[in-house]
Amino acid sequence: MVDSKKNYKFDLGVKGLMCFLFGYSVLFPGGGANIYDSPYSRTGNIIFNLAKKANDAGDVFPLWGTCLGFQFLSVQGAGGRKITSDVDGEDFSVPLNLSEGENLNNILLL
Repeated sequence: MVDSKKNYKFDLGVKGLMCFLFGYSVLFPGGGANIYDSPYSRTGNIIFNLAKKANDAGDVFPLWGTCLGFQFLSVQGAGGRKITSDVDGEDFSVPLNLSEGENLNNILLL
């Protein structure tokens, strides 16, 4: 039984803390958040820095970014600098033209 009046000390290290909080990896999803100044970016910055510290120490802790999450990770990897540019491309779709000779079965799950 846990004694609520007792101070428990855990020495998990960075990797242990990350695994305790998030499991063994973190997914940064897409969406419409501001990747430079928002709760998404501030929380993500903390997670990114902890993961970088773990990875630099030799403990592999993967980060995955989808869509906006990938943009966010790119910005964090560039030190938080603005590396994106504004474009007018909302609701703009183009066809996906596959190149001849490439084995895309694994990528497209064909």
